[in-house]
Amino acid sequence: MKDKNLSVDLHLHTNFSDGIYSPQELINKALEKNLRAIAITDHDTVEGIMPATTAGLNKIEVVPGIELSTKEEGIEYHILGYYIHFQQGTLIDFLKKMQEERRKRAEKILQCLQNIGLPIRKSEKLILEKNSPGRMHIAQALEKEGYVKDWQEAFQRYLNPGCVAYVPRHRVTPEEAIDLIKKAGGISVLAHPGDLPHREKIYSLIPRGLQGLEVIHPHHTAEEQKKFLSLARNYSLIPTGGSDCHGPIYNGQSILGAYNIPYRWLETLQKAKRELKGEPS
Repeated sequence: MKDKNLSVDLHLHTNFSDGIYSPQELINKALEKNLRAIAITDHDTVEGIMPATTAGLNKIEVVPGIELSTKEEGIEYHILGYYIHFQQGTLIDFLKKMQEERRKRAEKILQCLQNIGLPIRKSEKLILEKNSPGRMHIAQALEKEGYVKDWQEAFQRYLNPGCVAYVPRHRVTPEEAIDLIKKAGGISVLAHPGDLPHREKIYSLIPRGLQGLEVIHPHHTAEEQKKFLSLARNYSLIPTGGSDCHGPIYNGQSILGAYNIPYRWLETLQKAKRELKGEPS
């Protein structure tokens, strides 16, 4: 029997969206950290799930997931979907539209950069051919071209809101994202709620079908973790957590697996999945 005391990491990104690691690299690093399970939660794409599942076969549990970026009244809400049927028609159709929106946005950002004398000719075609092109891909290209020392500087100088090459993109509402995840047979969880300027929205999303709350996240203090865990318990929400790893950080190290997220939280997600399918708990 496997040791259920081992940790899990339920918020990870691959290079199929804005992560740096390939699915295989992510699996290898998770195994190095002795993780029991991980979740692939790329932005607006499910293309990294199958490669990760194949790479992790008989080695580590891989939870199929997604992270949908939403916006309402100028505030961003990120909704995680776990155990989605990632080949479900409605979901795939939606993601195709979102990916096209991402391509159009990437084209505008690249044009903005060219206008200020920072053309990215070597990588432009590769960026636009990606399933879910994002700012991270452009930041990496800026680093590769030698315009910045690293991708973090690219965001700070050019790609963050308020910067010269920042371009907003179309987003659905949190309620629409929750409905979409439900139609795909998944469990919806509000990501990093500590980033929200106002947390009243959490309460309005619960009757709309929100099932979980990300308690452990790099942006959350220990005190916030306690508050969010208490909130989850009081409103029968499933607690989750993850490193939100996109790749190496400033010192070249990865935060993948850096947080003690108990396996029992994953078991609660699994139980909710079985209940959705009408299976015995």
